[in-house]
Amino acid sequence: MKFTFEHALYLIAILLALAVRFFYLGEYSLQENEAQSALNALNLLQADQSVFSLEPENPQPAYLTLTWFAFEILGGQTAIARLWPALAGAMLILVPLLFKSVLGRPGALVLAFILALSPGLIVVSRQADGRMMALAFTLFAVGLAWRMKIDWAGVFLGLALLSGPTVIPGLLGAVLALVMGELSFKVRQAGNLEDEINGESRPAFPISFLRGALLPAGLTLFLVATMFFLYPQGLSNWVAALPAYFRGWLEPSGVPALRLVEALLVYQPLVVIFGLAGALRGLRRPDPLSRGLVTWLLISLVLSLAYPARQVSDLIWSLIPLMTLAALEISQFLVFDRGDERIPAGMAALVLLMMTTFWFNLLGLGPFSLANQEVVLRTVVMLGILLLVALSTVLIGMGWSWFNAGRGLVWGLCLALGIYGLSNVGESLQRPFAQNLNLWHFMPASGDTDLFLQTIADLSAWNTGRDDGLEIQVAVDSASLQWLVRDRPDVTFIPASQVASIRGTPPLLVTRQSQAELNLAADYRGQDFSWWVYPDWSGSLPPNLANWIAFRRTPQRQEQIILWARNDLFLGQSSLGSGDDQTSPQIISPEEIGP
Repeated sequence: MKFTFEHALYLIAILLALAVRFFYLGEYSLQENEAQSALNALNLLQADQSVFSLEPENPQPAYLTLTWFAFEILGGQTAIARLWPALAGAMLILVPLLFKSVLGRPGALVLAFILALSPGLIVVSRQADGRMMALAFTLFAVGLAWRMKIDWAGVFLGLALLSGPTVIPGLLGAVLALVMGELSFKVRQAGNLEDEINGESRPAFPISFLRGALLPAGLTLFLVATMFFLYPQGLSNWVAALPAYFRGWLEPSGVPALRLVEALLVYQPLVVIFGLAGALRGLRRPDPLSRGLVTWLLISLVLSLAYPARQVSDLIWSLIPLMTLAALEISQFLVFDRGDERIPAGMAALVLLMMTTFWFNLLGLGPFSLANQEVVLRTVVMLGILLLVALSTVLIGMGWSWFNAGRGLVWGLCLALGIYGLSNVGESLQRPFAQNLNLWHFMPASGDTDLFLQTIADLSAWNTGRDDGLEIQVAVDSASLQWLVRDRPDVTFIPASQVASIRGTPPLLVTRQSQAELNLAADYRGQDFSWWVYPDWSGSLPPNLANWIAFRRTPQRQEQIILWARNDLFLGQSSLGSGDDQTSPQIISPEEIGP
């Protein structure tokens, strides 16, 4: 097969997807929602199962099995815990190739780049969780069935079913869309609406061929769930996915439904604008592909917004049909062989200039108030800029051609919103809550993990000459903390109720800030560390929406842990027990701990 320019573009999209998903993948420690799954994978076949904790709310045998296999080969590092979700996210770029006959060459190429650089998909791909695996395996199962690769479709279907309860709404949305599309077509046929269905090239999904996928799907499900018979309990873990999903209808997560809509609009404006435009265009014409995508989008959105245990990352199932609609819409204007290109190029430059002006006005916008004349003026200017863009498009369409005006508008918006989207991609690669708040991350995020580890290492090296020379007792029930100290041989986890009876026995002690006992101050010095970080505002929207869109600055609520260091670890300090039991705890700064 000859290597063409099209193949080169797909190769670039794949390399981009790999780069943004693997860049500094292990730079920050696992968050609370990731750590328990990674610990279970790390300790899956150990004789001592005391460190294994079954996750009734998120059973995901595929992640456990594949990640355990990666740990055995590559080591139990943070980046390896996120390896399979990152690979699954990068695999999505190959999905448009499977549907190129339906999407067309331009549409498939545009979709590949949108999938590669989607901020939401990037964040979910960089989390040690089965969500992205469920999405990628499901799409590959459907795509391979479409290409009549039934055996491989069954393998990926089995992997998808093992990826946790998040696959249930995804499969449900896709199946309902297929069923509704089939019923709609039959209703139009029964009504003899020949003028509507005449010439309609309805793609026939090979549902009958899926029977042949049941055997490979069942074998894959059984072998992966049981780890080739090494872990028979994996089958019960798979069965637990269904009750875990329905349990979410009774146990709300506390994430407002409007926050999901907000995440779509703020992080994916290019996809939202052109996806909605593609949806409207598809509904006005007898296009079964567009109608099916719109149906899938609506069902997925309803399932995500109505689910009480919702998370922003549930939107990945809605992103796929929305991105496909956007790609089909954008690809219609990527035509460069229809006469003079100077008119659409000039229009694109004008749109880019006006959108840049719009952005600079947004940067200076504060909380909206009619009493603030500057804010009102900036708002009027921003609305005027949008009106000017629309007016310019109309004038160029009337003076030259509507096709060139549309091309210029699309090119300009793609450039402006693409630059904004790249900034969101850069934010997606940062540590959660390092400076900004990214809604696509699970809550809570971990805080001062690096500083916590460095403080322990400094104290230990100062007193023993080794980074791991001091015994640590931990009275905090936190999976992220367990993951962080997993390689230290001197760590013991104790119930929080035992803190009150500790009298200077361990050199280092870790408690919640709320557990701080007054009698610890007699024997220890304490340093607090931010460990759990939450968004802190009432309602769905941040208090200063414009400031959050521009800088992601929002109120945050933090919960701390305290690292207690025994007094005799510090130079010139008295031995244990010197002091009044009722002395207030002495909290020191990290600078005081260093040698």
